Amino acid sequence: MTQPLQKNPTDRSLVMWLIFSAISCGLYPLFALSNISSELNAAASQRDGRKTFDGALAILLGVPTLGILPLCWWHTTCQRIGDELNARGYGTTFGSDTFWGWGFFGALLFGLGPLIFLHKLCEAVNRLNEDYNRHGCEYPVPGGNGARRAPSPRSAATNLPETAAAESSKAVPYKAPRETAQSNATPTKGRNGADEGRFAPPANWKTPSAQNSSGAVASSKSASTPPPHSPPAPPPRSSPVPPPASAPAPTPSPLSENPPPILPDDNPYATTSLTCEKGHSNPPGALYCATCGAALLSRCPECGHIIPSSAAFCTRCGTEVKSFAALAAAADHLDALAKVNDWATLQTEAAALPEAPRLPGGKGQEILDRI
Repeated sequence: MTQPLQKNPTDRSLVMWLIFSAISCGLYPLFALSNISSELNAAASQRDGRKTFDGALAILLGVPTLGILPLCWWHTTCQRIGDELNARGYGTTFGSDTFWGWGFFGALLFGLGPLIFLHKLCEAVNRLNEDYNRHGCEYPVPGGNGARRAPSPRSAATNLPETAAAESSKAVPYKAPRETAQSNATPTKGRNGADEGRFAPPANWKTPSAQNSSGAVASSKSASTPPPHSPPAPPPRSSPVPPPASAPAPTPSPLSENPPPILPDDNPYATTSLTCEKGHSNPPGALYCATCGAALLSRCPECGHIIPSSAAFCTRCGTEVKSFAALAAAADHLDALAKVNDWATLQTEAAALPEAPRLPGGKGQEILDRI
């Protein structure tokens, strides 16, 4: 267990707040708010990478800021206390709404609202300090039966883990839209069942020449029927009829020597030379590496934007594409472990997942909510 950096007090109360405020001629609230700021930073900074401004300075600077800075400080501090309690598994409703409801607009209730808010503030801070004094900066593991672990260090500037997430599965190569003339064709399957990109005509499709040939063969059979007493003659063999010149030719595979132009001319990658992960150079507009065959372009799993396969983040929505695929597979795997009640393996694998990958979109948030 990570030892706490300091022992925070857990005996604050509304009565003590009022008595000490009267004895100190109103100076005790400045001292208490300054201590609450430092206690909150000690308990939560390792998880969220933030730092709360000193409460006493925020109150004193309320005069030149026309009272705006204290309101902002109360809003952010109360919300951060509530978020930290929820992260530690308390499920509290304390937050910025508590300040605005009781501490600000509650003053209209004959002045009783701010007293109720101070009481709720003391209870929330005492509960947070008790958990910090007991467990330090360790947080409950989901489905860990009371197990806790410390979060990875965060950068205050970006609010992201300092270590990059492990690389996940390979990016899905970009597939261009099919030609409209082959929209009714049936895709052929390879030995492993995957779509190879080539198209065959439908099963009931016949060329006009093939139909005429089949009719001619049938008529020749009826005309050349031997007598009943003669031995049956072998059926005539018809040579395969080549397809007419006007029949649509199958689309070549993307891995062929001369792939069709797929990227539009205004796409920046159509005129950009890309390099695969092994360092092989390729001509502008190439979709696959000419040396090793690796895919050079893929789509962002969140917004569908075209990006290089070696890109770690999407240039449009900022999604961490490799962690997106890894966490999506991990969510399915954890669900499978939960169905068979393999909690020991589930706890071990859940602890190895990245702490907070950058998944700002709706699909990414759905994956994080499942985990």
